[in-house]
Amino acid sequence: MKILTTILTSFLSLYLTAQNVTLTFAGANNNRNYQVVIDGNSYYSNNTTANNGRKMVTISNLTPGSHSLEVYEVGNNNSTYSNGAMNAPVSGESIYSKTFQTRTGYDMNIAVRPNGLVSFSEKRGKKQQQYGSQGRVPMSSTSFNQLYQNVRAKRYQSEKISLVKTAFNTTSNNFTSSQVRQLLLLVNAENSRLELAKLAYLKVTDPNNFTTVYDVLNTEANRDALDDYVVLKGGSSTTTVNTATADNNAAYTNRVAMSDASFNQLLQKVQGHFFQSNRIEEVKNALNTSNNYFSTAQLRQLLSVIANEGERLALTKLAYARASDPYNFNQLGELFSSQASRDELNNYIITNGGAVNSNTGYNNSTSYSNRTAMSDASFNQLYQKASNHFFQSSVVTDVKNAFSTSTEYFSTEQVKQLLLLVKSETDRLALAKLAYAKASDPGNFSQLSSVFTTQANKDALIAYIRTQQQ
Repeated sequence: MKILTTILTSFLSLYLTAQNVTLTFAGANNNRNYQVVIDGNSYYSNNTTANNGRKMVTISNLTPGSHSLEVYEVGNNNSTYSNGAMNAPVSGESIYSKTFQTRTGYDMNIAVRPNGLVSFSEKRGKKQQQYGSQGRVPMSSTSFNQLYQNVRAKRYQSEKISLVKTAFNTTSNNFTSSQVRQLLLLVNAENSRLELAKLAYLKVTDPNNFTTVYDVLNTEANRDALDDYVVLKGGSSTTTVNTATADNNAAYTNRVAMSDASFNQLLQKVQGHFFQSNRIEEVKNALNTSNNYFSTAQLRQLLSVIANEGERLALTKLAYARASDPYNFNQLGELFSSQASRDELNNYIITNGGAVNSNTGYNNSTSYSNRTAMSDASFNQLYQKASNHFFQSSVVTDVKNAFSTSTEYFSTEQVKQLLLLVKSETDRLALAKLAYAKASDPGNFSQLSSVFTTQANKDALIAYIRTQQQ
């Protein structure tokens, strides 16, 4: 009996400490197939059952600790192999290898995509709770907008930092990850952003979305530091690595984006030129300098200074080799008003080993190709007119009339700014639905769920978008 008890105890201990690892071949196709080897066991995209359109397999016997992973690109004839078998790699050289860690109480998700992107995400088990978010209600849109405007109005960065810090330290204040991100973007210094982001994590109501805050940090070192802090506080860790080729594994791990001070100096120099030809030459020289790297956010600012779309496209292609975060580079497609330019950029990124734009299902549709968002000047005039009304009913009427005008289109960001002028969440939802038909970038429209505080309204907007896409 004692021996049986010992055996059962050992078995139960192993069961409780073993981690679930879900391997997903997201969108695997017939053109690129992969063999993934974890601790010597092989798993194949061609031999994995599809679940809701995604091929996945769950590995349930990994104990906490270090595990090896290698990825090989293979042909279409690997279906004869069995998942979990100790098979030698089908091809000779791995395109990616990594040692990853599993922890007690956490499950690991590993996604391998046909474009060569591999991502790791770690989540607490079902019985675990996210750090202190239960029962928290985020700051209302009205209160947040007031706070945002107060911070923005401060002349000196030290005053902005102090005001944001005070807001995050106020016991009664809680924030969505989207609200945190907006506040941090008002702060220029990278180190201050990092410290404020750490402070903000303890106050977020949606810690599962906190990784959306990471991109306000330009350097990989600071993003890693924030990620380490989140994990320390019980949150999820997310790491994304491009593995389109063997060399891409390490091609940009050491790329550090230009410091804020140096970039601001460069941007002012470019903007200081009166002639577009001089601006183009200045940007081209910066992108051709071998030791210069830029975050996608920095590149967006530089390229936005170039008025001619053709020149902007040529410089954007040149910039791809200088991006410190190439996995975000396809976001720059928003810089172009013509669908032809967006498609050309997307094809260039793919040709050079990058990831396909996840929004092509919407943006590449010809029904949106001629939609050009309202110019900044016209939008600012509309925004000021709506915001100057004393009565909310007048604000709602102005916004509704704008979205009902047949000749005008709006970017998702413009729609968001208008919706935030409306205090009633019910009115905001109705206007958001009205605005969808006028969006110049409908592939990004689901981001507007962040303007709603209740999950019911967030779900209602997403459901509406889905019905319009059918």
